[in-house]
Amino acid sequence: ADRTYQPDGSLTPRRHPKAVIHDIHAAARQVISMVKDRMVTTVEGTVVPLRADTICVHGDHPGAVSFVSRLRKQLEDEGIVLRPAGDRFG
Repeated sequence: ADRTYQPDGSLTPRRHPKAVIHDIHAAARQVISMVKDRMVTTVEGTVVPLRADTICVHGDHPGAVSFVSRLRKQLEDEGIVLRPAGDRFG
């Protein structure tokens, strides 16, 4: 949820200045697009297909817990049902 993507569908390397998404609204828009449209907008602005089975948020920055709580609320407000990893059929 908090990382940008490359045109080949891979994560943007951490050394890239735009590798990490710090804005909760931008992260939520990205995840919503990944879940509902199965697409992601790359760091270069192109749109590529991407099927996500899980959502990862990196906890190695200050405010990670608050970020996840706010992200969860925005996703639930969009009608996206969140389940624990491995719980494919809820």
